[in-house]
Amino acid sequence: MKLYSWPLWMALIVAITSCGESKSKGNGVCEKNADFPKVVSVPDSAVELDAIIRIDEWNVGDSALVCLSQHTDKLFYRFDLDNFQTIDSFGVEGQGPGEFLSPKLVKSAHKRTILADSQNRNFIEIKGNEKTEIKCPDVWMLFNQLCDVNYPIVCMYELGRDSEMNEVFKWNTMDVTTGEKIDSIYFNRYDKAFPDMRMYLSTSTNGKYIVFITIPKDEFQIAEVSPEGKIIERTIYKGSKETSNERPYYVDVVCGKDYIYLLSAKNAQFSKDDISGNSEVEIYDYDGNPVALLQLDVISIKMMLDEDRGRLLLTSPLDEDIHIVQLPEL
Repeated sequence: MKLYSWPLWMALIVAITSCGESKSKGNGVCEKNADFPKVVSVPDSAVELDAIIRIDEWNVGDSALVCLSQHTDKLFYRFDLDNFQTIDSFGVEGQGPGEFLSPKLVKSAHKRTILADSQNRNFIEIKGNEKTEIKCPDVWMLFNQLCDVNYPIVCMYELGRDSEMNEVFKWNTMDVTTGEKIDSIYFNRYDKAFPDMRMYLSTSTNGKYIVFITIPKDEFQIAEVSPEGKIIERTIYKGSKETSNERPYYVDVVCGKDYIYLLSAKNAQFSKDDISGNSEVEIYDYDGNPVALLQLDVISIKMMLDEDRGRLLLTSPLDEDIHIVQLPEL
């Protein structure tokens, strides 16, 4: 079912230390190796959800696909991971029980579902049908792009300024039970290769590593994080700085146990009037080595890993379906 009213094109206008086999502790910058040993064309199968929603955020939990949609009667929907039928829906705007003022769905690598509300200063963890609430300290903040590192240690970014008053993303690891900030790294929102465009940060974690992409740049960054939330190492993998349809740039990232999955818009063309082409998924290990390139039939801007079932779940700007891609043997 096509979504004619959604301005989809806006979704995308949103020194070297040792690289590859081994890395030294500290920051490093590497040229990205995109010589993939395996290139596979993978078909997708589309499933139409029985609840017609626009998925703003999603996560594979312990027993369901959980979606946040701020354009329907309920805020959160849970779908069965085998048939994608609706299990239940819950949450409305408000400050009472079961209500949210600023809902977020935390990206988690531990098959858990964590709902966050910075206005109400609480986190809610869902396991099956049980819900456990963690109240945050009174001194709290608005947060964005929350990632579960080793819950209750999470990471999030906030906008700030550096010493030269440039606008930057400040990425923090913190303990949500105490509000204590543990460590930080910075990302400049501007790049000389894109002088008129602000960068947008997206990230994922597997609990040990956090991987960052900065839309629309052809690069990704891997940071190793200790169980206590300290950032041990950060390595940047840079690609081409040229702007063309042949240059990959990333629109989403998900982290698995052993591999990083980067959704690329290399072969997709977006305008106000038309969308054409297809997407690719680049797969790397956590040392930055290329593993495989998946060439998709579908154009996608959002991706989720269902590692237990060996598949990727994707959404497309052309319809409301869930597109399922089975992962090849790696």
